[in-house]
Amino acid sequence: MNSALAFYEKDLAIFDAQKDKAIIATTFKNMAVIYDHKNNHSKFLDCIDKGLHIYLALGDDKGIASVCVNMDLYFGYEKQQQKSVYHYQRAINIYSKSCNPSELSKAYAYLLMIKFDMDSVCTTKI
Repeated sequence: MNSALAFYEKDLAIFDAQKDKAIIATTFKNMAVIYDHKNNHSKFLDCIDKGLHIYLALGDDKGIASVCVNMDLYFGYEKQQQKSVYHYQRAINIYSKSCNPSELSKAYAYLLMIKFDMDSVCTTKI
């Protein structure tokens, strides 16, 4: 994972020089996912926030929705359900407007997992 982060850091310098804001936002989002896997919460939040702000400035709804999905998963695992549901609802609203049924169905599935705390549901005997 460290080598991937080093690769992304180099990419950021190149993309910044090219003024390619969309790919910079995606790079920050990808870096955030790595930091999340490394349990580096402050770096995750920093990178995901940078990516989100760029996507917002660009008006890139697909990018915003993608970041919201990542934020939902993060806050869900951190047991911050209100924040989790807020970000997934944002993603669902965006996917609903874009008529992307595949992404919308994934968003609903993740929302249900967070709302019903899958750990307790999966351990319940039927």
